[in-house]
Amino acid sequence: LLQRILFLSPQNTCLCLAQCSELCWQLRGEAGKRQVPGAKLALQHNVGLGGAVVVALYKMGFRGNDRGIVAAATAASDAFQSDHIFEAIRGALEADGANLVQKVKGVFCFNVKAGPGGAETKWIVDAKNGTGSVEKNGSGKPDVTVTMNDSDLVDLMTGALNPQKAFFQGKLKIKGNMGLAMKLQEFQKEAETLRAKL
Repeated sequence: LLQRILFLSPQNTCLCLAQCSELCWQLRGEAGKRQVPGAKLALQHNVGLGGAVVVALYKMGFRGNDRGIVAAATAASDAFQSDHIFEAIRGALEADGANLVQKVKGVFCFNVKAGPGGAETKWIVDAKNGTGSVEKNGSGKPDVTVTMNDSDLVDLMTGALNPQKAFFQGKLKIKGNMGLAMKLQEFQKEAETLRAKL
């Protein structure tokens, strides 16, 4: 709809937006004296210069307390980009945790900052005990803590950001066992499979 509006003349753009507003108010029951009783569907049609046409059909997505659609959209927008990285690590531990634990022998805490809406989260990756585990907002005691912004962590783990460069630029902060931090490359190998998806 917005792409089509861009092709219309200024006068028609205002008319088109006015129609859009009016139809939304009608469906929400907020049109006052103009309210059409029981409005459930609305059709918008506008013809502009050069034959540009806007046709839109509106339907109320939810009413009253049924906010399932909004809740689903909000949950999707709350996802961190780096969640995929930790899911890949979890998958690797489930597939061959004993081998990965043997190589790494450590517990990592990832403090992820600058997520959606400035949110922060924490992941505990245990590659020291049993076949390992990955837990969001976990409480395990880490041997090393890595702090990064969400998008920088994705770049680091998928190989788009060099670890040394990230460290010296202040994008990667490490607290605890520095030698263990060098073993992040074992997790990078698993995360690289996501490069095409991210």
